[in-house]
Amino acid sequence: MHMNARYIAALALVATSVTGIAQAEVEFYGHVNKATMIYDDGQDTEFNIVDNNMNRTMFGIAAEKDVHCGLTASALLEMDHVTNRSSSITQNNVAGTQNTPAQANGGVNMRTARVGISGNWGGVFAGTQVTAIDDVFYRDLGPAANVIGPGVSAFGGGVQFRDNAGALQALGGTALTPSNMTLGFNGDLEIADTIQYNTPVFEGFNASISAQQGGNIDTALRYEGEYEGFKVDSAIGMAFENDDATAANDELDTTLQAALSVAHESGIAGTVSYVKQSLDNKTAGVEDPMGYYVKLGYAWDNYGVAIDYSKFNDPITTAATDNELSSYGVGGQVDMGHGVSLGAMYRIYEADVTGVSLDDIKVGAMTMKVKF
Repeated sequence: MHMNARYIAALALVATSVTGIAQAEVEFYGHVNKATMIYDDGQDTEFNIVDNNMNRTMFGIAAEKDVHCGLTASALLEMDHVTNRSSSITQNNVAGTQNTPAQANGGVNMRTARVGISGNWGGVFAGTQVTAIDDVFYRDLGPAANVIGPGVSAFGGGVQFRDNAGALQALGGTALTPSNMTLGFNGDLEIADTIQYNTPVFEGFNASISAQQGGNIDTALRYEGEYEGFKVDSAIGMAFENDDATAANDELDTTLQAALSVAHESGIAGTVSYVKQSLDNKTAGVEDPMGYYVKLGYAWDNYGVAIDYSKFNDPITTAATDNELSSYGVGGQVDMGHGVSLGAMYRIYEADVTGVSLDDIKVGAMTMKVKF
């Protein structure tokens, strides 16, 4: 608690003092995003109060200041607050204890701390920040985005699959959970210590490249535009892993991501996302993981509804056994005005692993988000 208080006090101090330093433009912003969640793993049905990992509770300060030669200096500091992450809640089979204990790693955590300099040529940013490819798979103009979207396993992602006898299941030492079987697309940000260059926007296009400490390189190309009642948001990106000297088996080499989202002024919107990973030194029987996501939605007035489907093939690479995950979801959201929204969702996860029969995981949630 003392550490959390110090974080908050530091943010407050910056917010009140930085406006007087060289007349910088400063914005303080954030939101609280909570949910009630029920999951059924085929044996138990459990109720939880959780943080919505689709876009979890956070607050931040953004500051900009014009400097000489037409350049703009900037700083961004963001923190998030988590007590029970909706993507991490899992079972506990220890006798005499709660089936779903609260997580012990809650509190205020660093999310972003970076500085930058930008001009007509683009911008360079350095520090702890999201990587260049982080937002590619998540492009989504569809409605009900606070409860249903490309962060497929945001709700119930940590719940472990059981076999028909009720035993929790793993494959090659990796727990069979929706989060692991969706290649980590559970709403989490890919944050690293990086230096990143963003090009200026030209005819709707812009590109990014980032280099992480450790040598990983991420690239992305994005396009946004409007045509006769249609809005388009798309991106494609490639991540290159810095292979270590051990040349381990089934080591991640590259990741390709792509997404296209289109919304019409009538309220109809659709999204398609794709991911493909390439492995080095593959063990016999191990396949490169791949997955795709499809969403269709409709928005009217302050309301929105959507359905989605996703499938991930061979996401668990620690074993040669064929494995895949399919997911079906439905959700709705209402905008109450003034930054307040309510939502509800329901999702079914189906895992298919050769040689074992697994129960489905079913998850339902009701959410409330308040922006400030």
